[in-house]
Parts: sequence; C-alpha cells; structure tokens
Amino acid sequence: MLLIFLIFALPILGILAGYLHRRERSQVRLLCPACGGEVKRNYLACPHCGTRLQSECPGCGKPVRSLWRGCPHCGTPLGGDPR
Repeated sequence: MLLIFLIFALPILGILAGYLHRRERSQVRLLCPACGGEVKRNYLACPHCGTRLQSECPGCGKPVRSLWRGCPHCGTPLGGDPR
C-alpha cells in the first residue's frame, strides 16, 4: 500500500513543488528607490519611508508612472517623457 502511495503521490507532489517554486521566482520584487523597502506595483508611496512612487491621473485618479505620456485607463494626456 505504501509503495502504491509513493508511486502516485511523489510525482504529483514534485510537480506541485516545481510549480510553486517557478511561480515564486517569476514574481518581480519591486523596491523603493529611496529606502530599498519592498513595495507593490500599485503603491503610490512607499509604506516604509513615504517616498512618492507614482502619481495619480488627473482624469480618473488611477496610478500612473512619471514617464507615461498618457493614462492607460482613461487616455488623459500626462506630459511624460516626449522621446
């Protein structure tokens, strides 16, 4: 009985462990440029030191990056890097 369990359960557990490990590695950790604390992508300010990370769109209020030329949510022009 134990042999049957090992034959079927171990490969399934191995596949699950591999999936979880790969998923963890694929998640990019974002760090605050001022203090190095971990932040999430949608944070407007660092919860550790208060440094402003993003701005809010004047049209819809959703988070936007400083280099964006327009809001991807509502299309409001933002005046980012003209390149």
